[in-house]
Amino acid sequence: MSNVDQLRAKRRPRAHPRVHIRRPTRPRKATALPPLREDLLYDAEAAGRYVGRTAQWMKRAARAGRIPAVRDGRFWKWNAPQIRQIVAGDCSPPDRRPKR
Repeated sequence: MSNVDQLRAKRRPRAHPRVHIRRPTRPRKATALPPLREDLLYDAEAAGRYVGRTAQWMKRAARAGRIPAVRDGRFWKWNAPQIRQIVAGDCSPPDRRPKR
């Protein structure tokens, strides 16, 4: 008997297959968000909480021009009127410069 055959003979089938059991998710506690302040710029994480989306979605949508946003250096930011506009769903693509 070769070494490979000996190793195979030592292996036993598992008693039970590994099964992923889906447990119901716990409902998140509803936390009241503070009212939007007109004098602040919100980052993707904070704006996403008001919109009900992830920070990643906010960044991607802003980069693609699907939602209004302000570019602050290399980061996307949102002010209160823009967040209200996104929540209301009346986002039109920003006006683009005509191509030459």
